[in-house]
Amino acid sequence: MAKRRCASCGLEREVYGGKICDNGHFICKACIPRAGLGDLISGYKPKCPLDGTALR
Repeated sequence: MAKRRCASCGLEREVYGGKICDNGHFICKACIPRAGLGDLISGYKPKCPLDGTALR
C-alpha cells in the first residue's frame, strides 16, 4: 500500500483513510478528528490542522 508523510504528526503513514486539504497537505487517518453523532447532524466537516481548509 502507498505511504505518504503526514503533515500533522510527521510520520510516514498509509494513504488509505487519510485526507488531503485544499492546499495539498496530507493528514493521516489517526490525525483526522473523529466526528460524533452531534457533529454529523450539525454538518461539521473536519479541517486541516495546519491551515484550517476543508479536508477532502
